Amino acid sequence: MNALQQAVSEHLQNYFDQLDGCRPAHNLHKTIVELIEKPLIEECLDQTNGNIKKASEILGINRNTLRKKMHALSIEPDAKSSRFSGFGKQIKSRKAA
Repeated sequence: MNALQQAVSEHLQNYFDQLDGCRPAHNLHKTIVELIEKPLIEECLDQTNGNIKKASEILGINRNTLRKKMHALSIEPDAKSSRFSGFGKQIKSRKAA
């Protein structure tokens, strides 16, 4: 088991332990995916300096799918920091085309 699998497994164990025998929330899978997807996308964008093409390659999804997910999850660049530098240029050039 790799480090990421181990971390996820430990967090899930803690979640179920805290339920103390009660049933988990309805649609647990959907809830978990929603909770992890936004920080996963944000981190991939951060690691690629906002390069959607590179982030989509890391994630293994089409870049248009990534854009749709970013819109749906309200992921926008922070204009005050270097986070996602170049992001605005990518979006503007798409709109101009």
